[in-house]
Amino acid sequence: MPSGETHLAALLPVMPAHDGADEQVDWDELRQAWRVGFPSDYRAFMAAYGAGGIDDAFSVLTPEATAQPPDAAGFGSMAGETAIMRHIWATEGGPDGLTASPDSVIAWGVSCGADILG
Repeated sequence: MPSGETHLAALLPVMPAHDGADEQVDWDELRQAWRVGFPSDYRAFMAAYGAGGIDDAFSVLTPEATAQPPDAAGFGSMAGETAIMRHIWATEGGPDGLTASPDSVIAWGVSCGADILG
């Protein structure tokens, strides 16, 4: 399986990173808060690009050191979108052929079409 750096190397020529875009993330703190390690491709993406929008159609969420959703709806936050995603997963089921539980998914992006990616 290719590493996160390999995927990033394929992306950089078609979507160059801009100066100052990297997200300074304490991955150990996130691992403790979420009780799971974040994938290498997500970590590599955050180091090169950081969080933010892509062509006003897609947003990569800022990593948060709390898994607790906000009291409000939480749209646009990693914890809030994860709570929404887990609720949908629990009530409607996950993707076909995937046996993971709702608690194992973390939202990392959203689209302008109300898609949640995890």
